[in-house]
Amino acid sequence: MVIALFYGGRIDVAWCAASLMMVIVLWGLNRSRIFSLKSYIVVGLILWVCMFNSGIHATLAGVILAFFLPAKSDIKLNSLQGWLVSRAEKLEDTYDDDQHVLGQHDFTHTAVGIERVIHHVTPPLQRMERYISVPVNFFILPIFAFVNAQLRVVDADLSVVIADPVTHGVYFGAVLGKPIGIILVTFLLVKIGFAKLPQNVDWKQIVAVGLFGGLGFTMSILIAGLAFSDPSEVIAGKCAILTGSVTAAILGLVYVRMACGVRERRAGADDVGDAADDADEDDDE
Repeated sequence: MVIALFYGGRIDVAWCAASLMMVIVLWGLNRSRIFSLKSYIVVGLILWVCMFNSGIHATLAGVILAFFLPAKSDIKLNSLQGWLVSRAEKLEDTYDDDQHVLGQHDFTHTAVGIERVIHHVTPPLQRMERYISVPVNFFILPIFAFVNAQLRVVDADLSVVIADPVTHGVYFGAVLGKPIGIILVTFLLVKIGFAKLPQNVDWKQIVAVGLFGGLGFTMSILIAGLAFSDPSEVIAGKCAILTGSVTAAILGLVYVRMACGVRERRAGADDVGDAADDADEDDDE
């Protein structure tokens, strides 16, 4: 929403209307409990084209598509185990050791049915994530980083960059603003009862997540390029992003090391105490 509202171009009403129609189609697919990933991908691509021509930044199309991809399985998981047991029995009944697998049509037909059902156990949202994770992580993101980083500081005056208010805002926004926001909002949501921490997660881990929240690269650089038109401000913003990320990484690593060290020492002390108690009991016996 921030990208759409503040970093878009000249708005084209017709393309915006077409984008809205595609959003309605995605909503209809979700409400109709359509779990075919192909339908969402086709509509999502059309939505991207519409947004690209609408003046709204096309990045928002992927965010909207992710919101409407079903996060539930279309398989009744509570009855899956019993169904698999029955299919396993059918596989055992139809398998013939003396015949080649290509000739065992009943066996392969049952196996294909099991494969199709197991495939649909994973929600479309997770299937999409699994399909695009490799090309995104090893192809798209490296290209994005290579094209958009473009941090040239050879001819830049570093004293001017350091004194630039843009540098201060971006740096302290990453190092202080993000941790404060992440930790404080999480604390408030838990305290008012709106949310609760996941199992086996404590507040030390939330603090660590907040500190590491200052790490930024792809989206931060994208926003810097969209927000500033002056090349010197873009350079200042990118320098602050990189230095802020390094600072956040160091702070996060030091904190995690200290927190984990305290936990390990406590665990070790508990183990020693338990061993001593066991030794005392053995002596008493």
